[in-house]
Amino acid sequence: SGKSDYLKGDYEKEDVYYNHYGKYFHSDLGEIVYTFDKNKKDNKRLLIISDSYSNCIDKLIASHFYKTYVIDLRYFESSIGEKFVLEDYVEENKITDCLVMLSANSVYFESADLDLGLDTKNETKK
Repeated sequence: SGKSDYLKGDYEKEDVYYNHYGKYFHSDLGEIVYTFDKNKKDNKRLLIISDSYSNCIDKLIASHFYKTYVIDLRYFESSIGEKFVLEDYVEENKITDCLVMLSANSVYFESADLDLGLDTKNETKK
């Protein structure tokens, strides 16, 4: 695993810009799925919408759920090949809980041109 390899000294030592954080925890990915069979009977499924700030705590949080889906909106479309649509993702994966854990720069979805699939423009007025 990344942590054990890193602790053994198995990483690039010559590159002054080497991503030590990524090697120790994991690099930034569009989607990561954790399964903890010990929690299967509860069948709780967590969706974490995050950026790299959650890399260091993903597994700890995931250990309390049967399945945990970690989505990094910056990389989802390029790694999965389709846009992230929140409503569809929640339905397809039977999500029971959601945690949004983002750095301040990532909070502004509009400024990052991220589409969560939420239809806020076509609300009916009463």
